[in-house]
Amino acid sequence: MKLALYGLLCLSPLWSLEQGELKFAIGGKQYQTSQAQGMVQPKKGKSRIMIAVKDATARFMLVLTADVDSGQEKLPLFLNTADSSLTATLKTRQGALAVMPQVQLARVDPRIEYVEVTHVETGETEDDPEDHATHGNNGHHRRKRRKMRAEFKRVKPRWHTMDKKERLKTGEGIIENKAFRDTYFTLQLVPVLSQGKVVSYTGSFSGTGRYSGSIAGAEVRSISNGVFNVKVENVP
Repeated sequence: MKLALYGLLCLSPLWSLEQGELKFAIGGKQYQTSQAQGMVQPKKGKSRIMIAVKDATARFMLVLTADVDSGQEKLPLFLNTADSSLTATLKTRQGALAVMPQVQLARVDPRIEYVEVTHVETGETEDDPEDHATHGNNGHHRRKRRKMRAEFKRVKPRWHTMDKKERLKTGEGIIENKAFRDTYFTLQLVPVLSQGKVVSYTGSFSGTGRYSGSIAGAEVRSISNGVFNVKVENVP
């Protein structure tokens, strides 16, 4: 996630949009609505930003969702599926498009534990079973080995204490979304504040996602020229 201060300049024409207005193009078809809305909801130290619309007349539904650090929702933002938790879902009469990050961080859950097994020497010896399998008991003096005891301990995953960079480097505590390997999506947001809260967003979006028009399968398709101006509801 990167702060996009330049977004104030890039998005300045969007201020001419009426509140609730949202436009985009996909597959050569233009979509437009005046019913789009925004929402900001706190979630465990994060803020979930949502831009959504369901237009029965235009016959499409679009939902853009991103989780950012608490307080970041009040700043101009440039988000993308390469380094932030941005997702998009579009449904039309022709088909459905979805895009999500190729790699996501698994949620830290204090209830997750696994059993770690360690073997400790007891100070005693025992017959070596391999020697027994080879020679049997025909008068052969059986080889001895140190006797070990298995100890079981419940521990938490190492990645619970890792930051994002460490998880991506080690591959621990991540979820790979291989179906979205060839997709990429961006969302720019410029907030308007009142009494310390976001009351509206103007912004733009574009990118590629997995599109399915039938049960035959999905293809990568582009969505372009996405712009919006939405009123924001702040959920306690």
